[in-house]
Amino acid sequence: MDPDVHVRIFCKATQANEEKNDVDIVDLFCFTFCDAISEWGENFMKAHPICRFEKLEATICKCYQKI
Repeated sequence: MDPDVHVRIFCKATQANEEKNDVDIVDLFCFTFCDAISEWGENFMKAHPICRFEKLEATICKCYQKI
């Protein structure tokens, strides 16, 4: 998974649907995860229950960036 591509596509989709509620955006974003990143997302959200999308986006890109 390329997190940058995933985030860009997700952001375009939420903009197209005019989604504004940050809680819903975070929930939808976590729902799009699969495999190992899904477990990471669940653990992250348990540790950060009141997380804004910007923080989640930055964290996932940092954790899964290509070196």
